[in-house]
Amino acid sequence: MRILETIAPSKIAGAERSTVALCRGLAQRGHDVQLACREGQALIEVARSEGVDVVPWLCKGKRNLRTLLSLAQFARRHRAELICTQLSRDSYWGGIVGRWLGIPVISTVRALNKKGPFLRAQRLIAVSLSVKEYLIEQGVAAERIDVVYNGIDPNRFLPPIHIGEAKRAVGIGEDTLVIGHVAHLTKKKGHEWFLNAAAQVATQVPQAKFLLLGEGTERASLEHQASTLGITERVIFAGFHSDVRPWMAAMDVLTLPSIATEGFGRVLIEAASMEKPTVASTIGGMPEVIAHGETGFIVPVSDVDALAHALSTLLQDSALRQTMGQAGRQRVLENFSEEKMVSNTEKVYESVMTR
Repeated sequence: MRILETIAPSKIAGAERSTVALCRGLAQRGHDVQLACREGQALIEVARSEGVDVVPWLCKGKRNLRTLLSLAQFARRHRAELICTQLSRDSYWGGIVGRWLGIPVISTVRALNKKGPFLRAQRLIAVSLSVKEYLIEQGVAAERIDVVYNGIDPNRFLPPIHIGEAKRAVGIGEDTLVIGHVAHLTKKKGHEWFLNAAAQVATQVPQAKFLLLGEGTERASLEHQASTLGITERVIFAGFHSDVRPWMAAMDVLTLPSIATEGFGRVLIEAASMEKPTVASTIGGMPEVIAHGETGFIVPVSDVDALAHALSTLLQDSALRQTMGQAGRQRVLENFSEEKMVSNTEKVYESVMTR
């Protein structure tokens, strides 16, 4: 198949990394894949470094004619048989271009999004059953939606040989117990609730520290909150790192207490692949990723007490952390591999081409 993938990112996060992996995997299966990526984004060089054929795309607002014309030009030049969109903004434009040129469009829906940008696509790929159900609630026909879970390469996310060495490598004491939160510092990722829970955990587990990996608009507010809670010395703001693996290796537990729009939570399977138990909220597809009580815990949204209890329970029981961590990696191998993601996506693409 000749496939034009599109993405209009503003950062590099789970959706962007999954898109690069998908493009690479489809190309390895013999398909001719080109990625149109919003110009000026760091993802362009990341994708190229992994062997993906990328064209920078001038992608502006919804009334910008150059956005439409440039994407149509890419599709014609590539002789695309499919246009496959990855985020809401490029789905809007991809849908228009597909209708204009008579090329079928498949849009991936990665969060609890409103249906509008995706309505021109022939088929939708939801990254979780929860996302599919949210689209159905908005009136999208169930038969138009396939579910394909995100996947990672488990060989890139291996358990650390020794967690103490991993901690020393990033400047954390070997005896420290580390709870990590890997996400952009935005309100929807639940950092406020995490810090409130951290204040409770700190009184129960003296050797605990709380690692926030990521940057964003909420950093100053979160630093102030940590100070107000009296846990500044226990909170590590590590900033953005393109490779999270050294930091994740140093964690004893990873949490993602999102409060809105989370469709899947790719970081949960990255941590699980490294045999880290995980704790997340009931938002979106995260209860599909974590097997509650087996690979980690699912807690109610914004419930500080429940989050603190789950985190304290894991920090105070090393055997439980080990058991859940091993079960989590096995779950990734069985359900959330990159190979499975690419294969299942390819089947959806082929089904549209057949019709």
